[in-house]
Amino acid sequence: MGDARAVTEAYLQIFRNVPAAGPGVCRICHTGAGGPSGLCVTCGVTTQGLYRHTEHVVPVSLCVRDGDGAQLHAIVTRRRDPPGSVRRVPFLAATVARFHRAHSACLTRLAGGPFTMVTTLPGTRLDRPIEVFGPMPRIVDMVGDLRGLHRPVLMAGSAQAAENLARRRSDERAFQVLGLIAAAARARRPLTAQRISVEITP
Repeated sequence: MGDARAVTEAYLQIFRNVPAAGPGVCRICHTGAGGPSGLCVTCGVTTQGLYRHTEHVVPVSLCVRDGDGAQLHAIVTRRRDPPGSVRRVPFLAATVARFHRAHSACLTRLAGGPFTMVTTLPGTRLDRPIEVFGPMPRIVDMVGDLRGLHRPVLMAGSAQAAENLARRRSDERAFQVLGLIAAAARARRPLTAQRISVEITP
């Protein structure tokens, strides 16, 4: 990635600060209203039945679908770049690069040490065709600080699992784990001390 600050500087007004977890704020997604468990309804339903899932989720920005401030949502979710508009993949790569550079010390502390691997989650949405080559691997590969750590270790699982995910139900078949990571999981060897999710979801 080139000058991430130069790419994103003109668009800072479309980003929204993410509130800290606390009363009324979900401790996972940092939105909604945290209930007695500290989780919003969606995160409470989504995490039911999950095993060893991470709660270290770091949203880059709040994003609204409609009304004032919906420009970021439009960029993140579109499939094609309209003529004359900012290009989605380079823009999101610059966003991740700038975010990582600004918060690398905090991310390292939360992860328990320097990142040893970065991966991306394949899309599981049923409302549109799955992209053969999703944008997130390309985005990560454009971020110089993360490129060498990127490993594609997950594949989308079964169609039935995707249907369950669309209904916010947990499903252990959601993703297939590939290669050495899968072998380590079968052998029940620990892979890392901490897992952290930095969220941008095209």
